[in-house]
Amino acid sequence: MKSNAYYCNLNAGIRICLTLSFLTKGTTHPVGQSSVDLWLDTVDSFHECGMHHIAHKVDEAVCNVVEKCGVEK
Repeated sequence: MKSNAYYCNLNAGIRICLTLSFLTKGTTHPVGQSSVDLWLDTVDSFHECGMHHIAHKVDEAVCNVVEKCGVEK
């Protein structure tokens, strides 16, 4: 049986993907560099927890946001 921490991390990954998906559809304003750094740190955390599939989905969503909206300087 999976631990509660696993399901909390899974839930967080899903929320992040939904938020990033909304950003790609709802805005064209650039996102901040600190936000991108935080999202990529989260990707690293998912890899450390062994949640590689979620990490790749979040990483893909971050790339989509950066490609569509750009990053503030």
